[in-house]
Amino acid sequence: MAKKQGMLGQQLSGAIPAKRPARDVDSLYPTQKPRPRKKPQDFKNQKVSIKIPDELKKDIDTLKATEKLRYDYEVLQLLVDSYKQNLPRDRYRQFELLREIM
Repeated sequence: MAKKQGMLGQQLSGAIPAKRPARDVDSLYPTQKPRPRKKPQDFKNQKVSIKIPDELKKDIDTLKATEKLRYDYEVLQLLVDSYKQNLPRDRYRQFELLREIM
């Protein structure tokens, strides 16, 4: 009896795959206008996100409710404005210089 060879031991001689006729790619797909890609929107007011503790978030939410503000950044702006108003003159100048540098 002849020894059976496994799949890896078989050699195909003279087996050349037939060339397929090239298909026209346009004939495969119906004519459709390509969709314009949407560019991701770049929001100018959303440049950075910060992580804050839960207690601070509660304080910000409380300030939003008492001052009738809608967004967190409005509360932050209110706090920064209040801080700047209470600074002594020399510290205010120092704050403004550092702000311009950053």
